Amino acid sequence: MQQKRACIIGAGISGLTAIKACLEEGITPVCLEQQDHIGGAWHMNENLTPNDPEFGIVCKMFSAVVTNTSRKMTEFSDFPMSKEFPTFIPARKLIEYIQAYVEHFDLAKYVQNEIRVDDICKSNDYHTTGNWDVTYTDLKFDVKKQSKETFSNVVVCNGIFNEQVKPTYPGEETFKGEIIHGGDYFDSTPYKGKNVLVVGSSFSASDIAVDCSKVAKNTILSARKGLWIMPRMLDGKQPWDATMFSRPNIGMIPFRVRMLQWGHKLYQQFNYKDYNIVPKKGFLRQPICISDEIQSRMVYGTLKVKPGLSRFENKSVHFTDGTSFNNIDVVIYATGYRMKCNFIQDKSIIPGRDDYHYFIAYNLISFF
Repeated sequence: MQQKRACIIGAGISGLTAIKACLEEGITPVCLEQQDHIGGAWHMNENLTPNDPEFGIVCKMFSAVVTNTSRKMTEFSDFPMSKEFPTFIPARKLIEYIQAYVEHFDLAKYVQNEIRVDDICKSNDYHTTGNWDVTYTDLKFDVKKQSKETFSNVVVCNGIFNEQVKPTYPGEETFKGEIIHGGDYFDSTPYKGKNVLVVGSSFSASDIAVDCSKVAKNTILSARKGLWIMPRMLDGKQPWDATMFSRPNIGMIPFRVRMLQWGHKLYQQFNYKDYNIVPKKGFLRQPICISDEIQSRMVYGTLKVKPGLSRFENKSVHFTDGTSFNNIDVVIYATGYRMKCNFIQDKSIIPGRDDYHYFIAYNLISFF
């Protein structure tokens, strides 16, 4: 019987664990990674500039990021983190852990870097073999040449941070300041002494706004949906995820009741009305921000929260409540990403919407 070979697209966390899972099942993994590194979104490229091909396309991990999930909820079950690791892990520390995982299970030899996958399609004999043809380009050479290989399985692990979502507003073309996406943010150094507007209401928006508020002249967070603020350590005792997802809670209390309880608990911890951040929807019915500092930055006055952005006017921005702010130097859209698999050109493989908001797995092709 011919040895099965699986093409794994992407060498982030899902791709690396897929390599290990294939080996355990006796399947030969071939992992194709477009970048020159492993780790996916957790890789930290401090030297990325607007002149680099990756700029404005990939998700760039910024220096202040700390995991939103605690150590026990984040670690691989077959490769526990050292007890010396903090309860919540800074990004730099987490990539060290991912690299240690790769070395421990000897996974690097299955990864081919700087390989761009161009197309996935069913082989001519698909109906009898179930095989897939994968067309790819080796980016390490000046002369780009496509190659094609056949695999018994394909595992798509290119993640959810594929295409930056950038909203548009009336008058944006007249804005005299700088506009970037949160995926191109690395640290607050360039924004020292400036007036910064961050647009968004979830993880990255709160992290970037807090980071900028420590050095900027003024930092404004435009959150059209309001904010649900979750501290990492609930009541300063237990990690929020260990409490929310504990087995007694999951097993005994219906999900809807638990969400109502959590929403009530969080609403009691901060004066949402006075600080203009009342969430539009119930807890977990809209994105939440997990932050230990955003409340104190608002209380100190170094971070101001406004409702939705309505329009630009030269260096001024106007909000949906009729207020405005003048002399904005930079706008950072922390507005998320759109999931894309441009290398799957046969739309019958993934029925549904073009933006792949959800995936429908097809036979032997898997998505992570």
